[in-house]
Amino acid sequence: MPPPGSGPSTGRCAGDRTGLIFDQPLQLTGGDDLVIEGQVDTNLAGRVVSTQAGLAFDPPEATPARSEASALVSTGARVRDMAGRVTYAELDLKDDRLRLALPGKWLAAAEYP
Repeated sequence: MPPPGSGPSTGRCAGDRTGLIFDQPLQLTGGDDLVIEGQVDTNLAGRVVSTQAGLAFDPPEATPARSEASALVSTGARVRDMAGRVTYAELDLKDDRLRLALPGKWLAAAEYP
């Protein structure tokens, strides 16, 4: 990612919140979705709760029905444009790979700063 203010996106991290700000529309071809992928390094068992509820990481002895046993919970990836429209990125977690996908059509219609 380029340094803040030097490109079309700016990253921010404040406590438990991390965000990206896109100053201008992205050059996606054919309405493609924006896909962000990363690696999750943990011994906990990760799972997607839902698009809005996000992710939960459970100790090995926990079961999905016992969400109170989750060691770490992360909310969904909320996306907001300058007009205040909100959507959530689709989440996919397989093994140690986290994938977030934002709909290209939503991004094309979004208002930018």
